[in-house]
Amino acid sequence: MKLLVLALAIVGSLLTRLQPRAAAADHAVVRKHPCDFEAWLCGWQENANRLGPEREEGLTAASAAPHGDIAPPVDANPGTSEGTYFYLYYPSVLTVQTLSFPSFSYICELSFAFYSNMTELEVVRFNYDHRTIFRNFSLPPYSWQRVQLNFNTSELTTDDALIFEVSGYDFGEADPEDPEGSFLYIALDDVNITFCLPCDFDLLSEEEPNNLVLHVPSNDVVEVILDEDTSFVLSASSPICTDSKLEFVFLIESVEPQHMAPVFSLDGGSGLFSVMGTSPHLDANGTTGTVNVSVHILGSNYTHTKMPYKAMASLSFHQPQTITVSSPTAISLRPGVSFRYEVNATSEISPGGTLQYTNLATLPAELLDQISLDIENLDTPIVSGNISFFYLPAEVEFPSFSVRVSNEYERYVIHTVQLVFEQSPPVFSRTVYSFTVEEEEPSSVLGVIKVIDLNKDQLSQLTYPDEEILLSGGAQSSLTYYASYTVLLLESLDYEKEQRKEFHIVARDHVDPSLSSTATVVVSVLPKNEYNPTISPPNFSEEISDFLPIGDIVAEFVSTDLDGGKDGEIEFAISSGNDGLFFKISTMFNKATNETIGSVMIDHSPIYPQKYVLTIVASDQTADEQMRRSSEATLTITVLASQTVDCSEPQYGPPTVVEGLPHTHTEPIHSDVTITCHFDASPVTLLIEWSFLPFGSLTWLTVLTTTGNSRYAINVAEQSLTITNLTLSDGGVYQCNATNQCGSEDDQTILFVIDRPDAPQDVAISEPPGPTSVGVTWSHPSVGNNPFQRPVDSYRIQVMESGLASSNGTTATTSDGDAFVTVVDGLSGETNSTLVTGLTPATAYTLRVVAVN
Repeated sequence: MKLLVLALAIVGSLLTRLQPRAAAADHAVVRKHPCDFEAWLCGWQENANRLGPEREEGLTAASAAPHGDIAPPVDANPGTSEGTYFYLYYPSVLTVQTLSFPSFSYICELSFAFYSNMTELEVVRFNYDHRTIFRNFSLPPYSWQRVQLNFNTSELTTDDALIFEVSGYDFGEADPEDPEGSFLYIALDDVNITFCLPCDFDLLSEEEPNNLVLHVPSNDVVEVILDEDTSFVLSASSPICTDSKLEFVFLIESVEPQHMAPVFSLDGGSGLFSVMGTSPHLDANGTTGTVNVSVHILGSNYTHTKMPYKAMASLSFHQPQTITVSSPTAISLRPGVSFRYEVNATSEISPGGTLQYTNLATLPAELLDQISLDIENLDTPIVSGNISFFYLPAEVEFPSFSVRVSNEYERYVIHTVQLVFEQSPPVFSRTVYSFTVEEEEPSSVLGVIKVIDLNKDQLSQLTYPDEEILLSGGAQSSLTYYASYTVLLLESLDYEKEQRKEFHIVARDHVDPSLSSTATVVVSVLPKNEYNPTISPPNFSEEISDFLPIGDIVAEFVSTDLDGGKDGEIEFAISSGNDGLFFKISTMFNKATNETIGSVMIDHSPIYPQKYVLTIVASDQTADEQMRRSSEATLTITVLASQTVDCSEPQYGPPTVVEGLPHTHTEPIHSDVTITCHFDASPVTLLIEWSFLPFGSLTWLTVLTTTGNSRYAINVAEQSLTITNLTLSDGGVYQCNATNQCGSEDDQTILFVIDRPDAPQDVAISEPPGPTSVGVTWSHPSVGNNPFQRPVDSYRIQVMESGLASSNGTTATTSDGDAFVTVVDGLSGETNSTLVTGLTPATAYTLRVVAVN
């Protein structure tokens, strides 16, 4: 078998990384490189090192080809004897190459014409890996044949080259030892290479810088740290080149100063930028400089024959400052105190550089709520802290905090400060313990106190007034430094003698010399209501004139209470006998005598002449009204007429009604009402009394004295009764009675308290609906407590059609948001049926009846 090889190597760029490339994608830009060898070599060159000895092969005209009986008499295109093609002669090899092709990975199609007497033709891979892509058997008569090859990702790999290899025997199986009969030939013409580019490389230019972007770290700063190797990755993007197999090539263009260049390296394919902190080229004085980097798209010089377009960026580098903290690493403290600590930091290379300080909150979690730290971020920061704990958990013997000191290049050191506690005395958990106890309660448990001693191997010794209090307990917790004691009060305390008492407790440790602390126990005495107030005199009588002026004092009572506080405060009141409300009583405390004075005085004049027996009550003001104590006294007041009245004389007579009360009052529930009487009388001394007959009752009630209703107020001068916040039970008959020395007269009115009526009941359709009308019936709601007045004034009918209002009614919205339309209004309150008209045929309605008063 004889072998004749034509190798066509497409070299685009001597790059060492080449990834497989898919056939042209939808977005690819297609460019072709055709060559028919008619006018020039299309940039290809023969490989002189591989020529055969007779140098007969190469570019030739069809008419001048050696061995004309085998070589084609015409070229493939345009098919004339003057045409030119490549002609190869076994066993030489011709390799041609181009200087302007893009990357191998962008080839998507190759076609060519060949003329051969070979029995087969193979196109194989680099290094003669004989994986046949195309095979053709050539038999006489020989002619030009056309081959087209389409490539995909499985056919091109790193460092590929396209190689044409011609192999086979000459026709007729000539003797292999006959060299003349064994020479084999092949002609090659009209080579057409198609490139499917990821984008239009012509758009990668300085005029369109955003079409290729090089991404560097956000701060554009590279830190060169002694004895540390660091790295990061550069990346690139192109909004116009979106193929997932796009290849970027990263390069370091220059380094300033140049002697630092060996410190940096950049992997061209991955963009991995590495800094060698162990390089001998590092400058111990902290050199700064610039690294200029670039990126371009592999093969993009296809349209830029000299150099591909590059996106550029600059990275600043520096050797960081060395930071030194000169402040001490420990603070000697005592528990329960505040401290102030100054952090002094400098930079050996740049003493004037800016430093920043950050609290790292490195305190143990068990102490975070007991130690607080604040950092003032000044040129020389101050760490101020407050240690609120009095003991340490056993597993946290020496807490610490840390401060991060950093420079403008984010170089930092961590400065840790240990908190070391001095020998300290036993400490109480509080300096003052406050407890309360009720008076006259012996042997009362007041509460618990805690003593903290950092020397927890021995308990502190406590001294206290043992004749008044007793401390028990003292067991120390296994996890803490404190011992708990229960405080017991041995004596009973009298609030009336002392409301507050203090005891002092001293805790002393066993160290020589010993250290001690003192706490104060404050006991506040809570009073008991033990005594009834006294009232003097217990009985008193007085005669007065019926025309005594308002404000004149009729009698005075004195009251005392041995209790203290609110239990000893006294208020006077008239509990009964004050018919007509002619009298009132005031309360005044006399500090000089520690007595409370109750003064009975005239509240309305003239006074109806008769005997009044008043009950005077003195009550203490204990907060719990059910526990209040009181005492009573009796005051008899005889009111004498100032003139002799002969009722038979014409100028005298019983009271007469000047302006009668309205027959009825109708008021809404929860409102206020005032009912006023108008009497004329001679003599003018009148006794006005109000009484009330509730609806449904046969018993008259005397207002105020009998009902005890605080919502009732009588104005004697105005002859009026006011009732506030009306309820339904206030409805009934009210009577005003006026009495003088010649007789009495009364006047009455009926009070109706109305509420919203109940809803109508038993709403129903009374007859089958017509096309536009429907009949409806209902039952009246309950009358309630007003038997003398109909509770419903009128009725209205409302309908709802799918939540929409009709054109002939008024829309009403209920509390739940449903819209009803009033179609009938003003029906008599005595009506219980009606006909609703004007409805829309074939429509569903919801209907309701509304009662109105």
